Amino acid sequence: MPNSKTILGQNFLIDKFIRSKIIKASNINVNDTIIEVGAGKGFLTSELIKSSNDIVALEIDERLLKHLTIKFQEHSNLKIVSEDGRFFNVDNCSSINEYKLVANLPYYAANPILINFLRRNNKPKLMVIMLQKEVALQITADIGQMRMLSVVVQFYGKPTIVTHVKPKSFKPIPKVYSSVVMIEPYKHPILNVDSELNFFKLVKLGFSTPRKRLVNSIHHGLNIPKTTSLKMLEQTKIDPSKRPQELNLVEWGILYETFKELKSFREATLNLK
Repeated sequence: MPNSKTILGQNFLIDKFIRSKIIKASNINVNDTIIEVGAGKGFLTSELIKSSNDIVALEIDERLLKHLTIKFQEHSNLKIVSEDGRFFNVDNCSSINEYKLVANLPYYAANPILINFLRRNNKPKLMVIMLQKEVALQITADIGQMRMLSVVVQFYGKPTIVTHVKPKSFKPIPKVYSSVVMIEPYKHPILNVDSELNFFKLVKLGFSTPRKRLVNSIHHGLNIPKTTSLKMLEQTKIDPSKRPQELNLVEWGILYETFKELKSFREATLNLK
């Protein structure tokens, strides 16, 4: 893995106005535990340590780790950890109970980092994150514009866009716009399903052909006769002419309960991650 996070897609925030918006949206109390993923050069970290007595900063770049250690060596309220946010298991950290996740996420790893924390038993009580604008719009999409990522995030929490961010707010300057997104995770997922993993596998199959009508998406995704797909959709009372992006979360839940016992569904999801 390359050492430079710039090579991997990290663009460092340098805009104090945007930083203040992130801090304000995070509504940090002095007793809040804050996890920052991808602390980078410490631009956001330097404000977080003023707001909370307990900051945990994750960073994987060895050069940046050394820089952070030297820069913040006198701050006892900051713990710098060599961890990858895509795989960090907060459930195994007995010292972390309730916490907020505040971060400028690297573009290349934003989605897996986001999903990693949302799927943990110990979910953040609040997330305020910077990511690519295109991804932010997917996360916050309404019915009709939904994508796989929209369903995953909205299954776990309520996302809203705080502000959009121009490329010049970063160094090096990226070719895309960014957005600050606030996510308020639910105590329990919005749907009660027997297997979150299998539920998302069905959603993934549904979005494998997003431009097709639902009857055709399921027909192709599960490799079942179109007549069977149509008949089962009629049982759900969901319009078979809808496209996957037009379904709400409740309808996805109904679809899952209807199709999960099919042998073809079990076979189709065996190799899906």
